[in-house]
Amino acid sequence: MENSLQYAFKNPPLLEEALTHPSFAHVMGKTHRHYERLEFLGDAILGAVQADKLFQLFPEVDEGFLAQAKSALGKGTLLAQIAIALDLPFHIKLSPGEIAQGGKMKPNLLASGWEAIIGAIFLDGGYEAAKKTILASYEALFPEGLSRSAIETLLQSDNPKGRLQEHFQGHSAHATLEYTLTDTHGPDHNKRYHVCVKRCDTGEILGEGKGSSKKMAEEEAAGTALQKLTKH
Repeated sequence: MENSLQYAFKNPPLLEEALTHPSFAHVMGKTHRHYERLEFLGDAILGAVQADKLFQLFPEVDEGFLAQAKSALGKGTLLAQIAIALDLPFHIKLSPGEIAQGGKMKPNLLASGWEAIIGAIFLDGGYEAAKKTILASYEALFPEGLSRSAIETLLQSDNPKGRLQEHFQGHSAHATLEYTLTDTHGPDHNKRYHVCVKRCDTGEILGEGKGSSKKMAEEEAAGTALQKLTKH
């Protein structure tokens, strides 16, 4: 795993913990540590690095675009692709039952494991070491790494509203979605739109978004909802 990451741990037990799924820890006993705490930390570090890089790459755009791009970069399926490119499925420790259910290739599980590794590197080598690893990891998907063109291409192919609708259609034919404009403010030349997306059958608010257009706000709301669903 260190060879794939191109990072050598000073404290190897941190990597062991990052590679241990809760199912394996449960089999080994209650005192055996697993990756969930490191995942929590790594998620925050990953978000900070993404936000920092986007802020530098796009000095002319508003926060709505930055939030949409960050959401696209942080989606579970994308992180799972990075995890696969780094050979994480070969190293992560799962219970026999989880392995039998195809756990080694579950996108949510792999995304969580990758975030745990980021958390472990942060604790072991600090923010700069984690940042270097994160930025290098995106080269597995984009040959030029996190560049403007790579992110713009990703956003063109990303369709959060469509993916959110597909998710619910796969679970229930009655789970239609409604996007509601909840607020607008600012002068005519620089209006800001706030939108929420909710299930029509239950009234549950799934996500909220804001942007310089209703379309951008709706897409951000859908992206926020997808992020929540990925976490669960």
